Amino acid sequence: SSGINAEWPLRPGKDYNANRLRSGLLQLPKGMQIILDETVLEPGQLKPNGIENLKCLGNLITWQKLAYDFGFSYNIEFECDAKVLILGEGKSLLPSDVVVPLKSMQDNTNYEEIISEIHSDQEMMDRFRKYLTVLRHIEYDQVSEELQQRIEQDFVAERKSNPKEVTGDTLHRSLVIARMYGLSRGHLKLEEEDWNSAKSLERDRLSRIAA
Repeated sequence: SSGINAEWPLRPGKDYNANRLRSGLLQLPKGMQIILDETVLEPGQLKPNGIENLKCLGNLITWQKLAYDFGFSYNIEFECDAKVLILGEGKSLLPSDVVVPLKSMQDNTNYEEIISEIHSDQEMMDRFRKYLTVLRHIEYDQVSEELQQRIEQDFVAERKSNPKEVTGDTLHRSLVIARMYGLSRGHLKLEEEDWNSAKSLERDRLSRIAA
């Protein structure tokens, strides 16, 4: 826990001695991707500063808000736009919308070598960045009435079979996954194959969690 207990400022705060606003590590540009690696945390006890850092990260992940510290227990919250990916070997210390257990591939492929080659290829990295940027800003049409009825029927059937686990959040998550899947394949509106693939991905994810 030494990393999370570190005293570096995650959020901005007012320095009254210098009469200026001190920057924080989470004071980031719009659309920034944050990767939190919990595998490097060491065993230990959370200190007050570590608890404050976890609270700060939790608020950013859950509410997309960052509280600026003006001292004297006076905070002002500002809206954020940050995507957070948490890497870990067990249950995270932080909240998350989706948990995806990784499944090892039993083959002889040297993935570290492949990733190293990709990182060293600046042209390919630029293509990835452009690809992800375009997907974030591309216009996306509404769901057709026919497909909307199919989605509603699927949701009603799933909720009837598992009322405790299937909620409105389940439907929202599946729709987001379907949209992202479709966009990644160049679809400008939700198609039935995107919805079917999203449901398949969600079933696979839940089966890994249950395993």
